[in-house]
Amino acid sequence: MIPQVLQNYAFIQAGQLSALAAISWVGWCAGLAGNALMCTYLASNQEAAAVRVQLIGIASNLVVLGQLWWAHVMPTNAFAGALAASVAIAVGGVLRSTGRMSERQWLPFEALVGAAGVAAAPQVRWLLHFSCVCVWGGGNDQ
Repeated sequence: MIPQVLQNYAFIQAGQLSALAAISWVGWCAGLAGNALMCTYLASNQEAAAVRVQLIGIASNLVVLGQLWWAHVMPTNAFAGALAASVAIAVGGVLRSTGRMSERQWLPFEALVGAAGVAAAPQVRWLLHFSCVCVWGGGNDQ
């Protein structure tokens, strides 16, 4: 992750924002969603150390997404949504994994995160298909 962040930083500093256009922000959001859902699962089992590992993944994904947003590759509303969801999941995960959130408080939060994950999956599939059509110029699902 660090080489990617450093390379992106170098492109931004050099004013070569178009170089970041080759990076798929949708792919990085999918990785972020994976870390977030895993964080939620581990928090439900109150595994504090494993939650911290997932939080590192969430934070590093957000750094790359922030760079892509800065380079105008990622839409502002998508970045704001990813940031807000990540902060909520991080706070909830830490509170639950350290025993500061009761089961009664956790269950609705966990259900909401799961529902959001299920709702986002078709969106990611559509965005990935659309980006492939634009890049390769085809329209066939092969």
